[in-house]
Amino acid sequence: MIRYLLIVATATAFSFISRKHNIILSVSSVNDTTHDILKEDIDPSVNPSQDFFSYANGAWIKNNPIPDDQSSWGIGNAVQEELYKRLKVINVQSLHVDSGIAKKVGDFWFSAMDTVKIENEKLQPVQPELKEINSIKTI
Repeated sequence: MIRYLLIVATATAFSFISRKHNIILSVSSVNDTTHDILKEDIDPSVNPSQDFFSYANGAWIKNNPIPDDQSSWGIGNAVQEELYKRLKVINVQSLHVDSGIAKKVGDFWFSAMDTVKIENEKLQPVQPELKEINSIKTI
């Protein structure tokens, strides 16, 4: 539950930042009303009085098989994947901003994505703090 709240909070923050700093997202519009997502999930080949679950969700289940690297898959997983894609777009676009909060977002994201540098430095960036902790003699 905490993980989902963190994801929602992060998405909200990045959404605010992207709007405030005019970062243009190249993802599909949330206001797209040209299709009925619930109707698209219906499997009309199933009699709803015999198996309502398969009738209501059959098309979605057929069109969204469980990925090989997952033990289960549902709409929550699909929403989370879409959220990760949108956050990545925001972060990548923030890399190209020259100043302000959006630049800080981009710099922060890039610092975590530079795994080669992280592996090479190991604990070096936090050595002063570790030395200070090791010098503590009393509670």
